[in-house]
Amino acid sequence: MNDPQLQKKLFLEQAENAKKGDDEAMGVDWLFLDALEHGLPPTAGWGMGIDRFTMLLTNNDSIREVLLFPALKPDDDLVQANKDELDKLKKDAPKVEEEIDLFAEDEPEVKFIERKKPEQKKKEKVEKTFIQLDIKPYEAEFDLSSIFTKITNQIIIQGLVWGESFSMQAIAFGVKKMVISAVYEDQFCESDNLIDAIQDMFPDEVQSVDVAQIQKHC
Repeated sequence: MNDPQLQKKLFLEQAENAKKGDDEAMGVDWLFLDALEHGLPPTAGWGMGIDRFTMLLTNNDSIREVLLFPALKPDDDLVQANKDELDKLKKDAPKVEEEIDLFAEDEPEVKFIERKKPEQKKKEKVEKTFIQLDIKPYEAEFDLSSIFTKITNQIIIQGLVWGESFSMQAIAFGVKKMVISAVYEDQFCESDNLIDAIQDMFPDEVQSVDVAQIQKHC
């Protein structure tokens, strides 16, 4: 299948079936359609490892000759020789006998009692996560910006703070996605909670909600 128009038609039919309750139907993959229009450049290319390239430059038949790490492995014979030399030095070293003063008086042992410092309560670290979500519609005509206020006002979770603004980014065929962000506390919320809440709130308008960026904070 390399016809972008035919593939788009099939995708839209699948999306309609998904809206009617077909669990096996797929949504519209706009990025794939955009790539298909340009001849699928993401699937083309050629690459060569630096190790193979070094073999070519140094005229070596084995990759082991150009790898760095095997050269760093210890030589067993050298290690044993160093160990034998160390044992010999220990045997040849003169023994020092301790002088004992028989007439010295025993000094009273002084014991010091350490006062325990009061333990300071450590502040509990609140682990937070910054997340950026891509929201894509079923239809190109649907205005995603109309649901931003509903999302931020109705999806309320302890420790969740929505971003104050959003952005619209073009995908393909006139379809745009809405990019929103939020910060939540890990003990009260997860990324799946936000994705499920948005999809449950707008089942007929929102095709997919994807995580575009996620970052942990303490």
